[in-house]
Amino acid sequence: MKKIYLLFILSIIFSSCSKSDEAGIPLESQMDEELIDDPTVIAQYHTVNYNGDIASKYYFDREGRIYKTHKLSEDTTLNYEFDDTNKLVSIDTKDVDENILSSITISYDSYNRIISIDDRTFEYNEVENYYTEAEYLNYDHDIFGDIEWVQNLYYRFTFQNNTNPIPQYCVYYEEITTNTTTGEVTIYGYCDSDSSLHIYYSNENVSSVGNESSSNYEYDDLINPLFSSENNLTYVLGFLSSSNSYQYNTLYKTISKNKRVAQRYENEDPETAEFLYNYNSFNLPFEMIAQQYYVGQLEYEGLAAKYYYQGDVIPD
Repeated sequence: MKKIYLLFILSIIFSSCSKSDEAGIPLESQMDEELIDDPTVIAQYHTVNYNGDIASKYYFDREGRIYKTHKLSEDTTLNYEFDDTNKLVSIDTKDVDENILSSITISYDSYNRIISIDDRTFEYNEVENYYTEAEYLNYDHDIFGDIEWVQNLYYRFTFQNNTNPIPQYCVYYEEITTNTTTGEVTIYGYCDSDSSLHIYYSNENVSSVGNESSSNYEYDDLINPLFSSENNLTYVLGFLSSSNSYQYNTLYKTISKNKRVAQRYENEDPETAEFLYNYNSFNLPFEMIAQQYYVGQLEYEGLAAKYYYQGDVIPD
């Protein structure tokens, strides 16, 4: 009788667990099977060159967050890893066989402020709200009688205003003179405008990139499918740009909230570009057409990019 009672209890337990797995907490393999594509979430974005060939590919996860970029002229990909709080913590460079060729690690303090990118370390000035890269680019020292002179060169990262979360970097010249007799100290510093990069950001869009406002980007009021507010790329990008900026230029397209519709250059430059879009049934772009103008005359029009959403057939 005891055996029969025990078997009865066990059968209830196993039956309960089975129903719980199916209804409430599916196993990992079951979760994979139950994933449903969302046709409004971006899966891949391909840029197209003047010959009509794919030039680069952007890859996005199930939540529409970028995780990989691939410039097809190079046999490598950049792979972005975010932690549970959506902070960028590493970038791996891989070959086409997914072998890691190099990797950088990004660390933060308890206030989510960046403190290092590999062997590059940063110090934050809370009073004046700027960062300095700890390692000097150059150091010079001399003594003239009772005057001691020191010159430091290093990267400084500042913030333009409260609406631009991207730190702007420059090579900062700092001169410190000390009168060894009186103890008087004078500090003078300035940013070298020829060794700086400004990423202008307005209304959550990159409005210009360059040493100065040499060109301006214009946007519509529709959401850019590549954009995600769920990560800290707008903050980290300024620090990354001070080293290998060309590698991360592709990320500019993912930190603008709206779709770019034009690029205007300085007044003396006769070239301009405009961008047109074709939309799917969800009012999302599936193609971007570029128009290049010279002195107001259309010189080129062609496919510039393709958008692919979850569930779309994506070409190799």
